Amino acid sequence: MVHLYGKFYLTADGNSYTVGIPSAVSDRRRASGRTAPLMREARYYTTLENAVQGAANSALRDCIASDEVQSLHDAVEALRTISKEIRVAVSVLDTNTAGK
Repeated sequence: MVHLYGKFYLTADGNSYTVGIPSAVSDRRRASGRTAPLMREARYYTTLENAVQGAANSALRDCIASDEVQSLHDAVEALRTISKEIRVAVSVLDTNTAGK
């Protein structure tokens, strides 16, 4: 699981990328041997690029909903900031996986 921004995390399987908010693993899931946390507000993407952009859009939507952003100018600046932080997180992944 990869932290993207704020409360949003990224996971992947053989078919898609999932962006969401991890929640605790239920006892029933643990008993069945599935220890991956459930994702609340999960959204599914076929490419990493779309998953990252989706996370940025979700984070911006949360900022607008909580009145942290109240103008179009503030929204654009917030999206730039969020996108930059996510790009940094992704570049760290690229650095860590280079040469493997």
